[in-house]
Amino acid sequence: MDTGIQDQLNEALANNEKLTSEVNELKSKVKELQKSNKDLITANEKLDKDLKDTTTKVTALEQAKQELNDQKTTFEQDKVGLNKQITDLDAKNKTLESEVTSLKEQLTNKNTTASANKSSNSNTSGTTNKTASSSNSSSPKTATDTTGGNETFANCTELRKVYPNGVPSSHSAYQSKMDRDKDNYACER
Repeated sequence: MDTGIQDQLNEALANNEKLTSEVNELKSKVKELQKSNKDLITANEKLDKDLKDTTTKVTALEQAKQELNDQKTTFEQDKVGLNKQITDLDAKNKTLESEVTSLKEQLTNKNTTASANKSSNSNTSGTTNKTASSSNSSSPKTATDTTGGNETFANCTELRKVYPNGVPSSHSAYQSKMDRDKDNYACER
């Protein structure tokens, strides 16, 4: 007796087989999705770690940038101070160079004057020596300077040949360089 139950049973068995196949397929997909989800969780954890590391690096870089800005500010302040010192030192240097130039000019003038005096003294002493040596020892004569009638002697030895006891400051032969004790009397014994 065939009441269609067999057909229903066959149909239910076919549906069951089909559903079992679909369930197996879905289980396989679930496994793949679980594996993919696990990989995504691992990748997410790695990205979180990388983000944390990057955030730490960014914070460190911002601190370093702030420190560099602070150093830059300090260096700029130091630069201003050093530039002021350089300006002051340049001014002092110019002053010192001016003083050195002035001292060199004074030294040159003194050397020129000393050379002229030395030349004049050697010419005068040569004339004095010639005059003194040509004079008669029994009647002492003085060497006279042609510029003003003053008597000029190279040293006390020459002066004493003419004035054995020296001369006072009022005398025409008196020279302050021969008055060592500065008592206004030259070449005294």
